[in-house]
Order: sequence, then C-alpha cells, then structure tokens
Amino acid sequence: MYKLLLVSDQEDVLNAFAQVSNWEMNGFKAPHIRHDFEGAVDSLAKHHADGICIALSDPEEEEKLLAYLQEYFPDVSIFEGGRTEEEVLRYLSELKILLN
Repeated sequence: MYKLLLVSDQEDVLNAFAQVSNWEMNGFKAPHIRHDFEGAVDSLAKHHADGICIALSDPEEEEKLLAYLQEYFPDVSIFEGGRTEEEVLRYLSELKILLN
C-alpha cells in the first residue's frame, strides 16, 4: 500500500478526500492530513509518504513547502488536490501508475 500526505487548508479539497471510502482498494492507505507547512514538515519527520497532495490557499506557503520538498524529498511524487471525489480518484489512479 502506498502512503499519502494531504497538505491542505481548503475545505473543498478536504471534503473530497474525506468522501473516498475505498483507499485500500485503490492501493493506498488513508492519507495523513496536515493543514500547513509546519504540519507537513512534522508529518514527514515521522511518516514516510509516497505521494503528497498540496492545496494551500496561501501561495507563499505553498511555494515554501514545494521548495522544502524539492530540497529534502526530491523523489516524492506531488499531485494536485481534487475538489470532488471523482477528481481525487482520477489523480490517485494516475499516481498509482507513476509509482508502479
């Protein structure tokens, strides 16, 4: 099973991820969820992530996180946050192909 980190403060993205009920059937564990840069860094210090979804409302914080990931986790896949369950499942399918 692949492990995910969701870093988002956007309610629609958080709700879309919450609607996914069959994580394991899609090859993933339910994601660790953090809401900001500091939470993401803390989670990555404690948990491995194969893929990271970033959807932050503050562009500067998002850029800061992307720079951090590029420096310390350059091999981790980063993907877009879906706003519906269907979008999330499509992104997960694409990510699974990439990770395989």
